[in-house]
Amino acid sequence: MPFGVAELCFRGRDACPVRGCAEASPCPTHHITVHSTRGTGGYTYVYEDPLRNLLWTDADDQERLNAILRGKRESRMGHEHSEDAVTWNVIRFFERHSCLSPALRTIFPCPNSEPKLTVFWTTHQGRLWEPYRRCSDQIPEKATARSESDLIFLWEHKLLVVVEAKFRSPNRSNKEKREDEPRKSRPYIEHGSRYLNPEGAEEAVRNGWYELLRNWVLGAALKEALGCEEFVLVNLLRRRHEREHGEAPRRDFAECACVLSPNCRFEVAYWEELIAAAPSICDHPDSGLLVSWARNKSELLGKHAFDFEGS
Repeated sequence: MPFGVAELCFRGRDACPVRGCAEASPCPTHHITVHSTRGTGGYTYVYEDPLRNLLWTDADDQERLNAILRGKRESRMGHEHSEDAVTWNVIRFFERHSCLSPALRTIFPCPNSEPKLTVFWTTHQGRLWEPYRRCSDQIPEKATARSESDLIFLWEHKLLVVVEAKFRSPNRSNKEKREDEPRKSRPYIEHGSRYLNPEGAEEAVRNGWYELLRNWVLGAALKEALGCEEFVLVNLLRRRHEREHGEAPRRDFAECACVLSPNCRFEVAYWEELIAAAPSICDHPDSGLLVSWARNKSELLGKHAFDFEGS
């Protein structure tokens, strides 16, 4: 089990943060290193072995993960604040127990059967998923700067789901990046004109919603290319996200920029609700392990990362 609130006690940048350990950082016993976070003035840690940050690491899991990472641009799975590690720990649980469909039905209606395909970080069988590459090329995106949706679920010819997941980072880009994003967004707005309100899309980009706009346009293009009846873009957040970052994704992005319909929808979902539903969805000891990990999950070396009811 990864370290969490119960095991951590920050004693300074140069000390191991594990309770009771007198070693320095990097720690030769626990194989973690403390470092400062960017922009917050706090501290965090990184594992020497990224697998220590993951819950599901048996042979089948590692084979699945290694194939994904071969096609991924970068991986920071070993970091305390890794969005990718959180995504793996939660979604891989549901995948390995064949209960993705009931989990996703807590967010939106979907078929009873499991998705035909689950794609982590746009990578399938060790390379960029081919339908994604083709849609990316049609926009066109540069091969060195393609979008990287966190998750894609496909029920063939029925439903396509694209997930943009966040852990600690905001949806909106920082103000320095926004200066160039109106120019960079033009190919997306032109290509996705059937699924966008042009003026609203331009306003959303000026307000920092460039990343979600890219996911919406690529998802809509994939829906058409794959012949799916429906498309859903899900923004998966922590409960505290909107309050911490001053964001309202549905109001300020989806309702402003997107042409929403019963066949093209935008949903906001929360990690905590997905995790809390695990024991009722899957009667397996792993569900308890997932919930225990999440309740103990830390950020900034000791602060609870998730907000569960009754905590």
